[in-house]
Amino acid sequence: MSLLTDLMESWSRLQAKLIPPVAAPASVVASPDRPTNQKLLDELLACFQASIQEKSLKRRVLFDMYYLVVIHPDVYNDLFPFFPVITEDLLDEMYTIIRERSEERKGGVAGYWQFSYQPGTSLGDDLIDPTQIRVVGMPTGAIQSTSGTIRATFKPRNSNVYKTLDINLELLSGLEFVATGIFRDKFNPDLVRKTESIKSVVGESLAKIEYSPTAGQLATWYMKDDEITIKRREPSDEYSSFLLGIDSDFVADRHVRIKYNREDDKYEILSLVKSPVMVNERQIPPGSPGNNPAWSLLPNTATILLSGRIELRFQRLN
Repeated sequence: MSLLTDLMESWSRLQAKLIPPVAAPASVVASPDRPTNQKLLDELLACFQASIQEKSLKRRVLFDMYYLVVIHPDVYNDLFPFFPVITEDLLDEMYTIIRERSEERKGGVAGYWQFSYQPGTSLGDDLIDPTQIRVVGMPTGAIQSTSGTIRATFKPRNSNVYKTLDINLELLSGLEFVATGIFRDKFNPDLVRKTESIKSVVGESLAKIEYSPTAGQLATWYMKDDEITIKRREPSDEYSSFLLGIDSDFVADRHVRIKYNREDDKYEILSLVKSPVMVNERQIPPGSPGNNPAWSLLPNTATILLSGRIELRFQRLN
């Protein structure tokens, strides 16, 4: 019996040398610090609740409705397929929080929620590693400039608490926005999510604008926001879906605004300059973005001429 035992032990030792133990695939060993779907949802909710505390009035609950989420590229593709369902659960939670508030009036300052999930390794000078998620909440996405500051909700550097502080808009200029990571849903005054399945804004363009950035070239720009500004192009403008920048000295810093009036189902245009702005060969009156701006009707198909030099062809799609 002892001989048999010795032979079995010898074979076991020989087998261990000849056949190394099989290690578990690295992919099945999850890093404890790697962001999960739940962590992403928790970060967004924390930002939302902080905006409520900072922005609400005594009789009105107010909150951020535009959220920029920056995720390291090494993690972005893992989370990407879950963005729609995360957004759906997030909206359900947000509406629940709003309903439970005691304020009489409940609503943000924008007509739509927007959640923009984007890959990036930094936000300004703040580096983002694969274990981190950066969330910035803003009242609305309709920012009329890419310089200066806006009151936003975010975590300051070396802090774990969301605060509402002034953020420099130039921080966003280094991001290359991915349209498939942007999700939008109309705010429901009944405080329940009506959209059964949230989808990205890709394929949901309201209108298209064709123009020639240089001689012999034709560019097409798709309008996805209810209101946009057409202006002279600056390098930091490229990130924005609501700013169409044209590289020309004949285009002013802020030249015209175009908006979709959902209530009347029509498009309108506002001139922000003293130089002529023509729509289908007719000059529209100059206006200002004050209390009573002089908006003019923009036909569903129109040719817009700026400063007598820059021609844009507008076509409604919705």
